[in-house]
Amino acid sequence: MHVLCFYQYYNTPDTPGNIRLFSLLEAIGKEHSVQVITTPYFLHKKKTNLFPLAPEGVDLILLPVSFDNAMGKWQRIRSYSGFAWKALFAGLKTSKRPDVIWGISTPLTVGLISFILARFYRVPWVLEVRDLWPDFPIQMKGFRSRSVIAFFKWMERWLYHSATTVITSSPDMEHHVASLLKQEERKKVQTVIHGTNPQMSDAISAEQVHAFRAHHQIPAKFLVLYGGKFGRANDTPTILKAIRSMQKDANVHFILCGFGFYEPEVKKAAALSFNMTYIPELAHHEMLVLNKIVDLSLVTFLDLPVLGANSPAKFFDSLAAGVPVIVTNPGWTKEVVEREGCGWYVPAERPDLLAQKIKMLSTDPQVVARAGEKGAYLARKYYDRQKLGVDMKHILESALEKAFP
Repeated sequence: MHVLCFYQYYNTPDTPGNIRLFSLLEAIGKEHSVQVITTPYFLHKKKTNLFPLAPEGVDLILLPVSFDNAMGKWQRIRSYSGFAWKALFAGLKTSKRPDVIWGISTPLTVGLISFILARFYRVPWVLEVRDLWPDFPIQMKGFRSRSVIAFFKWMERWLYHSATTVITSSPDMEHHVASLLKQEERKKVQTVIHGTNPQMSDAISAEQVHAFRAHHQIPAKFLVLYGGKFGRANDTPTILKAIRSMQKDANVHFILCGFGFYEPEVKKAAALSFNMTYIPELAHHEMLVLNKIVDLSLVTFLDLPVLGANSPAKFFDSLAAGVPVIVTNPGWTKEVVEREGCGWYVPAERPDLLAQKIKMLSTDPQVVARAGEKGAYLARKYYDRQKLGVDMKHILESALEKAFP
């Protein structure tokens, strides 16, 4: 089977960012050929050269389209539309006719070009939903026009209806997508949870951890990590307020590692704080080393319904490292940490409650350690991307079987 895949934000373990697709392709590429149409954005952010650009059996087509997390609305729209047009023509010129097309959203324009090419080649297509779009830009006040919102809402429903299969990365996303389909269509929606790579975490040596700690001068205290994007949706100001309120707590030290919109504020706060270390964005495999050093991980977002449905990579990577998490969304992640005992919930945008919870946990290392052990077990049993890659392979094969039984 030859799979043609469209995804604008491809990454490898040598870069900062989400390596879900890279990891899933390791399983899919063992049995099928895959062509991924993406952009060279990840090449510009490479920190190391330890991993291949793509797993075996996978070919990359890189389109000259720029993107940056700090982009404003109109810059993002130009980037999304530029990728859509270039990807459409690249898909028409591909050297090998696809058997299945796999479009990974966001934005929904990826679904649109996947639909067009599926019709052109007369093959089935699979839509993978990473974020609920257009709900995300609507709730973030990116779209205000009623007519624009109505159009994108219609387009969302139409794409879900048109796809052979819709894959979501969290249970709450699956419920959302299913609610927009007719009863008889809802069986086409399946969840392949975002997941993590426990094998990469387990391969990290004590020497690597010691060297990382020494290089970044990380103190021997109760360490709290926020790792990832300092984006508008990630509620970085709440973390900074909690840090400022805990300046006199000598036992707790914060590490903020990442990039994005609020990075200047993070760097400024680190320069003025005694209880905080700022580390610029790391390659994914280096970020896994940092996870091994800390005691607690923060998974924070704004108090918006759409963000409660998301499937954040840092949540899974923290659990794989045996690090419990504090989540701030009343969605499925809250249900998981409370049901499985692998973390805690604090309401979003409440720096006072966040600081209070961190102070309490810093005085009870046994409780934190037990929660970390439960998270590590959960990551290996349910969130291992080696297993999830096989699930994704079966879904792509099933899409072909549905179209040509």
